[in-house]
Amino acid sequence: MWSAEPGISLTGSEGTLIRATRESVFIADEFGVSEAYAGFEQALPSDVADRMRKDQSKYDFPQEVGTYRYHLAAIKDDGHQLSGLVCSQVSGVATKLNNGKYERTVFKPGSSFTVALERIGDTGPTTPATPTSPSMTPAVEPTYTPGPTEWSAPTVDLFTGWRVLFGVERDDPFQGEYVERCRAWDDIVFPDLPAEVGQRLVENEPPPTLPAYPGY
Repeated sequence: MWSAEPGISLTGSEGTLIRATRESVFIADEFGVSEAYAGFEQALPSDVADRMRKDQSKYDFPQEVGTYRYHLAAIKDDGHQLSGLVCSQVSGVATKLNNGKYERTVFKPGSSFTVALERIGDTGPTTPATPTSPSMTPAVEPTYTPGPTEWSAPTVDLFTGWRVLFGVERDDPFQGEYVERCRAWDDIVFPDLPAEVGQRLVENEPPPTLPAYPGY
């Protein structure tokens, strides 16, 4: 489930591409790069794609329940590289134990990372469009329109004309300047979390599965 800073659209071309990239990286890590969104594997540098293909047979993740939360804190486009600063919270995700209870590890603060893509061909215009996403405010968690909890995936290739950048290939235009935005968002979406990083909680009920907002 995604949210964004005021003025950033999750459904404009920039926000949609950044979301699809982050979600594809997650899918590739958990289920293999061949299961990621259409066009993602072809948009990877060859060495990264090869490594992901080799690594995909090594993972055996337990079944998870709950909701991954992401927040698009900033977007920058210099005409060559499109960059998005994404805040992440996995504190609402749990695994089911053999005794029927649910275990989750809470992280506060969560993490932040830069999603970066390089233009390599005709991509069409990337326009932020009119903001339609729930925005983060200093005091309250946004109200979301109810929707399906099933995973939502794009039906077309969003990566045509783009190459996904990793590591030293990318420029990071954010350099930590937006970290406080991620921390403020943490406090909104999980205000009651213990301050201890990496604390494990065992609970009788699973965390809620929220709608796959905003979808594609």
